[in-house]
Amino acid sequence: MTKLRFALLASALFMATPVFADELPLKRAVISTSGVALYEHAGTIEGNADIALPVRLDQVDDALKSLVVFDTLGTIGGVNLPGRQPLDEAFRDLPFTQADLQSPVTLLNALKGAQVSLDGGITGRLIGVTSETEKTDAGTITRHRVTVMSDTGMKSAVMENLNAVQFTEKAVQDQITRALEAVYTNRVKDQRTLNVTLNGEGKRDVALAYLQAAPLWKSTYRLVLPNEGAEDKTALIQGWAVLENTTGQDWNDVAVTITSGSPVTYTQALYESYYLPRTNLPVKVIDRVMPRVDGGTIGTAEQIEQKSRERVLRKAEGYGGGAEMQMLAAAAPAPAMAEMAMDSAANYGATESYMPSVAPPDMAAAQTALAAETATQMLFTFPTPVTLPAGDSLMVPFISEKMDAQRLYVYQPETNSAHPLAAVKVKNDGDTGLPPGILTLFDGGAPNLVHVGDAEMPLIPAGEDRFISFALDTKTNIEQKTEDDRQLGLITIANGTFTQKVSWRNTTTYTAKAPANEDREIVIEHPRRDGWELIMPKGYEGEPDVTSTHYRLTLNVKKGESQSMSITLRRDDAETMALTYMNEADLDARMAAMGKDLPDDLRKAMDQVKVLRAAVAEQETALRQIENTRSQIYADQERLRQNLETVAPNNKLGKRYLKQLEEQENALDKLASSEAAIEVKLNDARKALNDYIATLKF
Repeated sequence: MTKLRFALLASALFMATPVFADELPLKRAVISTSGVALYEHAGTIEGNADIALPVRLDQVDDALKSLVVFDTLGTIGGVNLPGRQPLDEAFRDLPFTQADLQSPVTLLNALKGAQVSLDGGITGRLIGVTSETEKTDAGTITRHRVTVMSDTGMKSAVMENLNAVQFTEKAVQDQITRALEAVYTNRVKDQRTLNVTLNGEGKRDVALAYLQAAPLWKSTYRLVLPNEGAEDKTALIQGWAVLENTTGQDWNDVAVTITSGSPVTYTQALYESYYLPRTNLPVKVIDRVMPRVDGGTIGTAEQIEQKSRERVLRKAEGYGGGAEMQMLAAAAPAPAMAEMAMDSAANYGATESYMPSVAPPDMAAAQTALAAETATQMLFTFPTPVTLPAGDSLMVPFISEKMDAQRLYVYQPETNSAHPLAAVKVKNDGDTGLPPGILTLFDGGAPNLVHVGDAEMPLIPAGEDRFISFALDTKTNIEQKTEDDRQLGLITIANGTFTQKVSWRNTTTYTAKAPANEDREIVIEHPRRDGWELIMPKGYEGEPDVTSTHYRLTLNVKKGESQSMSITLRRDDAETMALTYMNEADLDARMAAMGKDLPDDLRKAMDQVKVLRAAVAEQETALRQIENTRSQIYADQERLRQNLETVAPNNKLGKRYLKQLEEQENALDKLASSEAAIEVKLNDARKALNDYIATLKF
């Protein structure tokens, strides 16, 4: 059967071999820290051409979202790609399955009834293929017999003896061809090929660009610190980028650019099929009428069109030139759209200013990336094309230069309350920012490097400086003591309201002791408070630095000595209360706090307020005494009523109880009369106090 299998499949494959589209080589990759990368393929084509772009299945959505085609001398015919289940679709309407293509026997049995031609002039309708087993001295041999219904009857032949089996019907041959094309085209699992059709004449350069999900590139830094006390206050820094090739194809001389920023990125399931539910319209019969309810008119056709035009104009004005650009782009044919895209790309490139980094003399000369910066991103383009096999990783330098560096110590109480952190203050004098990453710090020079710690490299914009802490300085001890103080100030009175200014002070004293043989320059990070202001320490020179959360003040300590610094935060406030209800003790304390600053007229006025307040208090005390007496009488009356229930009212004891009740009722009447008189006096005293307070204004 070997001869027949080869002949049958070779014939089918020859007829099924598709005209493959060209693949443009990958020329450029732009890898970002936003989870996507831009890939650009470029090359030369001639005349009409189909460009194949293989894409992983899980990346098709991004390709459909972002694919840009550049063909300035031609037109874009379109982009075709198979469905999500291409083989299922390809075999859906065929009389055989993909499994039937595993061997000629299964294929022939699946096509029973097809018109075939066998060697020896046998033609007719295919009945099927059966297996026959024959025992020989060498073992068991299985042969397959092809049976055909010809015009003269049923004929058969042993398949293994045939050179060819031909399907004489073109429709059947086309079905086999189409199936084999589908199997070959989709031979790579979980991959789809986008076929881009370009129409034009002559040779011309074309390009494709698209976004794909990609691993973040990682930045790693090395910093060689200046020696303690050295005159040269520069550090040597190297920045390396760790890249990964997850595209599934080798990179050969690819121009690579890395970017650091936070652009907005989205995904959308463009490769999925979506169907909208539709309203079921019932079948109408002649005797059932379902008219639409009239909602009234909203204007004439001319008025509606005018309003629509106004809305479009307003939207265009709201979006600025971009909206007009979008409308023009939507109306433009494919060549014009491609030209607009090329112009846009050219303008973008023109804004980039590439500045080569300078390698420090004491470090290995590394070919670093060309740096540039846009409004929202930092870009580093490697000067040498990158070759990287699929699935491999690569580490390449993107910066190698000297930068200003100052060794110091930073005290962060929330990090460690007893010791400061060894740190370095670096300044980025380059033309572009430095992205964040991990930083390894060394001390000394080659070949005597010493690892002194690791740190998190912060984002350092161009022209700015940052503190980088890398170790705990256990040789330096720091203590802190905090005190709170409340100082009463100026008193104002108006409309019966007593207001006094209050100054709150929070003072923290930091005491640092330097090692016996080393001086220390310690930057103390003191927490800021919302609404509080810093009072400069006595003798402090210069202005402290301020971050979003802390003040930074420098404390210089000579070796073996201790030095203190007190940092005070102040908040000015005011306490307000009704003067009528202030007691004498509180009033005296607040006036005493002003000391000599208390005006005499204010003191006299407050003395009069105390006199009037005492008169009110006297009447309030008298009322409380009456209420207490009344409560005692009520309690005694309750006792007498309970006793009367146990004795006869006409005996001696009963008469005594009744007499006491009568006396108590008389006493209650007198209390009521006295209470009324006192309430009059109290109201008069309160009125006198309130009237006097109302006249006060200081």
